[in-house]
Amino acid sequence: VFWGDKPLIFTLRPSGNEEITIGSEKFAAQLITISTTDKELDTLGLRVWLGSEDRVPLRFAAGPYQADLISRSSNLPK
Repeated sequence: VFWGDKPLIFTLRPSGNEEITIGSEKFAAQLITISTTDKELDTLGLRVWLGSEDRVPLRFAAGPYQADLISRSSNLPK
């Protein structure tokens, strides 16, 4: 993956399933830890949680920041 002006190797390390809470709902999710060949980027502790059933990203985290999926439309084009 190109990050800024240099190529990096991203390594994805899956963990077992866990339960995460988003709002008032609980979801089964698999944590994926992301490491790179860049020490500065790795200090952010990049992580993504994928839904166990449909593999949709439910949560992203980098350093002190976190983003959760709060809504998903089922009206996608076919």
